[in-house]
Amino acid sequence: MALKAIESQQPFTDGQRLRLSCHELSLRVISAERFLQTYPTSPKRNTVYPMYRAYLLCYIKGMPQSPAYDHNLGIF
Repeated sequence: MALKAIESQQPFTDGQRLRLSCHELSLRVISAERFLQTYPTSPKRNTVYPMYRAYLLCYIKGMPQSPAYDHNLGIF
């Protein structure tokens, strides 16, 4: 599975900060979502869904050292 291989080669986070650009993260969100929509009964769903959720939450909320929202400027 390409998505899992990509994550193994280049993890999206180090636990505190995003290690990818927002654009690269959005591509992973889209890739995982497409897989889940295209193969809803795949046994690999149990692997892809947690990745999708982690990517999406990070994209929306950010990480402790890579916030998605700048509270000082009031912008995402």
